[in-house]
Amino acid sequence: RVRASIEAAGLECVLLGGVQANPTAEFASYTARFAAEKGCDFLLAVGGGSVIDNVKMAAYCVRTGWEPWDVTTHKVTPAERLGVGVILTIAATGSETSNSAVLTNEGLKRGFSSDLNRPDFAIMNPELTFTLPPYQTACGVVDILMHTMERYMCTNEDNALVDELSEGLLRTVIAAGRRAMAQPDDYEARAALMYAGSLSHNGLTGAGRECGLWAHKLEHEMSGLRPEIAHGAGLAVVWPAYLEFFAARGAGEARLLRYAQRIWGIAPDFEHPERSVRAGIEATRAYFDELGMPKTLRELGLREED
Repeated sequence: RVRASIEAAGLECVLLGGVQANPTAEFASYTARFAAEKGCDFLLAVGGGSVIDNVKMAAYCVRTGWEPWDVTTHKVTPAERLGVGVILTIAATGSETSNSAVLTNEGLKRGFSSDLNRPDFAIMNPELTFTLPPYQTACGVVDILMHTMERYMCTNEDNALVDELSEGLLRTVIAAGRRAMAQPDDYEARAALMYAGSLSHNGLTGAGRECGLWAHKLEHEMSGLRPEIAHGAGLAVVWPAYLEFFAARGAGEARLLRYAQRIWGIAPDFEHPERSVRAGIEATRAYFDELGMPKTLRELGLREED
């Protein structure tokens, strides 16, 4: 369909498949060389976050001959790139509107953030996500939630508007996730997830926040070590444990209480607030379990030495 649409517009295109989950610097380099050899002047990512990030990083290198990993690790600083567009096929990473991209190279998974990373356009048709396997749908739901929850667990609480936006987004994604898992062709649920994926990672939910809880960085180490670990699945294991660590430090109790009450509907226990905090964390873990996500590092194939 995409190719027919492009050719009907009188444009030439060449196709390149083979992007891996947790995209590699090696394949991004190959993409850049392929595009240079074919004389491409625009890159169109048809897929999800892995395809988009691969294209984003290759776009810096088609005309410069740079290596994408050198861009990722800030050895070179791009000032321009080839044009980049997106046709989104999974609601998850929000890479279709975000300023970030992530590559893996020999066990290291690292991100590069720049406003140049934002695609020139993104076509977002929820119907393209109807046929996703349930596991991939669930991983996407977790990723969307995490992009918002990490920013929500901020150290400044003077941002009422973004708090309300974030809480509405989280509650909507939780409900839409359940509906999409039960009825994969529920258009409204899929549309809510797709829109939320972009809103969760385009900068909106972090506006005016001082953010501190970045479970994503822990998960990057995990899927960098074992690329077969789906990003959302790794996050589902990390996040409840991360919240327990956060609570055990005696930090952010007011924020964790609000999280429990506003997101999971847990009545505050003013005499024993730690019980409400615990209930919020357990509600998070139970929802991830409901989606079929793993609960332990061992389920992901990780060992003590890892």
